[in-house]
Amino acid sequence: MKTCFRNGRVVLVLRGKYSGSKAIILAKNSNTYKKGVKTFIVAGIRKYPQNISRKMSSKKISKKSRMKIFIKKINMNHVLPTRFFIDLSKTSKDLVNEKIDDYKDFIEKNTENKGKILKEKINFSFFLKNIFLDQFFSGKQKWFFKKLRF
Repeated sequence: MKTCFRNGRVVLVLRGKYSGSKAIILAKNSNTYKKGVKTFIVAGIRKYPQNISRKMSSKKISKKSRMKIFIKKINMNHVLPTRFFIDLSKTSKDLVNEKIDDYKDFIEKNTENKGKILKEKINFSFFLKNIFLDQFFSGKQKWFFKKLRF
């Protein structure tokens, strides 16, 4: 049976602190805590950018277009896949895949040292935030950067 969970798939987070938010699957995690439980590393938007109009100044536009992201290892049962894909690696495919693999390997190796994991997570989140901002200002996936209303 083929799985619909591939890298770049947009999913909705169903459980936890970020429930109801959109996220992108970055990698499948091969190392699982329990036998048979599949986990993913996902990145999503914690704080969405606000609406921007043409008559706003550049200072106000830069303030309103700020966003915060989250990176989380999440169980397969706690996400809902959508039909959409976002290719984060259009501009620099090798660099994005390399960063994702490095982050995944780092988390699997250093499970005890929380300080090192936190520093690596912050560096990786800055990298992803810049990619998300590029996608936002390109204006192609506007629906991804709007808050879900339900």
